[in-house]
Amino acid sequence: AGPGAVNAEQLRMQKLRKKRLALGAEQFNRSAKKGLEFLQGIGLLPDPLDAAAVAGFFHTAPGLDKTAVGAYLGEPDAFSLEVLSAYVAGIDFTRLKLDDALRTFLAGFRLPGESQKIGRIIEHFAARYHAQNPHPLASPDAAYILSYAIIMLNTDLHNHQVRKKMTKDDFVKMNRGINDRADLPPEYLAELFDSIAAKEIKMMEDINDLASAEPRWGELLNGMHTKYSQGVGGAFVGGGVSEQTGRDMFLVVWDRIISALSVVFETTEDDKVLRKTVEGLHNFAKVCAFHRLHDEFNKLVAAVFKSLLTFADGSDLTRAAPEEDSLWIYVRHPKVQLAAQTLLAMARENAGSLRDGWQCVLDYVARLHRLRAL
Repeated sequence: AGPGAVNAEQLRMQKLRKKRLALGAEQFNRSAKKGLEFLQGIGLLPDPLDAAAVAGFFHTAPGLDKTAVGAYLGEPDAFSLEVLSAYVAGIDFTRLKLDDALRTFLAGFRLPGESQKIGRIIEHFAARYHAQNPHPLASPDAAYILSYAIIMLNTDLHNHQVRKKMTKDDFVKMNRGINDRADLPPEYLAELFDSIAAKEIKMMEDINDLASAEPRWGELLNGMHTKYSQGVGGAFVGGGVSEQTGRDMFLVVWDRIISALSVVFETTEDDKVLRKTVEGLHNFAKVCAFHRLHDEFNKLVAAVFKSLLTFADGSDLTRAAPEEDSLWIYVRHPKVQLAAQTLLAMARENAGSLRDGWQCVLDYVARLHRLRAL
């Protein structure tokens, strides 16, 4: 056979391989386990499975569901972690700005909703990025914290329901001291801000509004609280970071998440979303107490109280004036009940951290007293 016949055969085999990869991707989208077994059965993945081969499949197979890939990469078992390491190692971040590296990294999959999965994925990304770009970030921890700050900035700037947007000065200030206790150059942070403001990073599948996005960030907060309640105070999301790093990460993101959750509380009518939002606020209080962040805790108390009043005082019922209607709003309405329960529970459980927050608690109690609800 001549060269033309050889080339035609090679082309035929390439097309066949691509078609089989697409079939494997379709199977994987339905079930990761069955999909990988199918690929082994047709000879496209080795038996036993090899992490590098699976990572290569994720990088090259057409038609993969990005959400399914993200879920697999975030799994905690040893083999999935090997695949995650191999997947990250297959991407070159050399000389890329951190936000561009995140764009490149997240182009192939969607971040899962679970906080610990997000933590594992971003931790591996940060280690790889810092290894290839050791300056100006002093450590993988610094890359990890700043990556989360960028994710929160992206959510803040590009979500239409966040009314008070973060400014460039806000972003620079909230990232002070994260570079192994030193400050990053302000111009470096300003450049990151401008880049995110100009172009959104697409991070999660089908996240179009705050009401649907915040439960996922609520998962991050709840996962963080679980770690603290188990006595692992240094873990913000996932393992492997120090207590100081966990504290620094919390200080980077806490106010923006509270702002977003407050908007959800004031606007949502979905009971599940509402309870998730209140749970996130309550867990935030516990983390503030763990790190003795008294100022942040009192600002949280004020935010919860403000949300409570925004709904209760803005209601048509309270403007209608009948005392029994006002009493119903302040005592019996489910949304106000949830906020009030959270406010009082935070005050009871963290009384030693209350400073200005006492005024909010006493103000609410005084309102109940005026309505003769006590």
